[in-house]
Amino acid sequence: MEDKVKLTNGPSGSNNSNTNTKAKKKTNTAVLVLAILCGVFVVGMVTFGALFINSNNLASTYGNTIESSYKKTFYELLDNVNDIELNLSKVQVSNNQALQQKYLQLVSDNCKYAQNNFGTLPVGVNTVNEGVKFINQMDGYCTSLIASDDLLTQEEKEQISELRDITLELKAALNSIVTKLLNGYSILNNSDFNEEGLTNFSSNFTGISSDSITYPSMIFDGPFSDSLYNREIKGLTGEEISEEEATTIVQNIFDDFENAEVNFSNETNGIFETYDFEVTADERMFFVQITKKGGFLLTLSSYGGQSETISVDVAGCEQLAEDFATKLTLSDMQSVWSEDLQGICFINLAPVIDDVIYYPDLIKVKIEMSTGTIIGWEAQNYAYNHTERTETTPVIGATEARDMIDLVLNINDQRLCIMPLEYGGEVLAYEFECEYYGDTYYVFINAITGEEERVLKVVATDEGTLTE
Repeated sequence: MEDKVKLTNGPSGSNNSNTNTKAKKKTNTAVLVLAILCGVFVVGMVTFGALFINSNNLASTYGNTIESSYKKTFYELLDNVNDIELNLSKVQVSNNQALQQKYLQLVSDNCKYAQNNFGTLPVGVNTVNEGVKFINQMDGYCTSLIASDDLLTQEEKEQISELRDITLELKAALNSIVTKLLNGYSILNNSDFNEEGLTNFSSNFTGISSDSITYPSMIFDGPFSDSLYNREIKGLTGEEISEEEATTIVQNIFDDFENAEVNFSNETNGIFETYDFEVTADERMFFVQITKKGGFLLTLSSYGGQSETISVDVAGCEQLAEDFATKLTLSDMQSVWSEDLQGICFINLAPVIDDVIYYPDLIKVKIEMSTGTIIGWEAQNYAYNHTERTETTPVIGATEARDMIDLVLNINDQRLCIMPLEYGGEVLAYEFECEYYGDTYYVFINAITGEEERVLKVVATDEGTLTE
């Protein structure tokens, strides 16, 4: 430093006085310090600018990544809906049983893929429920038809036609989004949720509903599985977890599989904020959603592959489902309904506390019976509704409630339960399993007022067990 200062003072051997030399040294040193400080400032500004630009680039890159993920999922949904409509149209015109079942199976497969697609797009919870409800009902109905040994009846073909009409509506809605995307529309920029749990993207699906179709609901969905959700999310507790913590949860879920590969897919920021994962295990692909709040397994679905065949009966599947719930630290969960349909066991789990069934907290589980593999888990009801109930003491006794049952019915069993009401809320009730001329009925008597709240009839058919 001093050598540089001396060089600025002129050639060595100068005749300047010591005082002037010191003064010049001080002046030049000050200039040098100022220059250094200015240099640091410039470097700092350049560095800050670079960081600012880099931050913007990272944000832009992240946004582009999410947008690309949304678009990929959307186009997969479009492909699956196109395939559903195509195969439904083939079912309509086919009079060959083998071909009918082939096309129905293709519809069922694409329904499962479309359900996964719907679940990862930023649509409001009501839209998800309507879209997935339609897809689920169509999947369930086609599955029941596959189990039949006969050609489709004219009535069944008419119902297939109705399903195709609604699928065409969904297809038209998706094609309108394609036009928007080609003109610069951003799914991400239209993914913010309002107070009603809807997004601008949701508006593209307004009016799509299968409510007008009159086919019976499948009993494998069980009593009250399609109950209304409460607006308030009661079942998720605890702190918000990180992506890394969610990854660990998913790894623990699949720790029984050898060489399970867990890959983070994206985040869903809707009514339920989730980390979404794709897992490859035993030549299967699993789609998994873990809630950010509390690290709760919200959904799991699977397709493809086969595990080692071990063959499990319904009772074994019920035990597998209950053990899986225990593994997830969900206490008091018991199977309250199960159905074997074409090698797939559908199970409803619910908390059973002090012999009271909590129907609003149902979790639906699907198990492949040939392998004992859990291929479906849907726990939105539990996430919405699970909470500690204090009002579980009936006002009227069981005997008094039995007296409310029509005398023509033979009562085989009774249970106390919390049941959801049709238009919201829930009530303590007695559930009576009854029989009349070989038919099974479930009658629910309000345990507070003694009023009859609901009646379900079980209908056994070649295609499965239905309720009306």
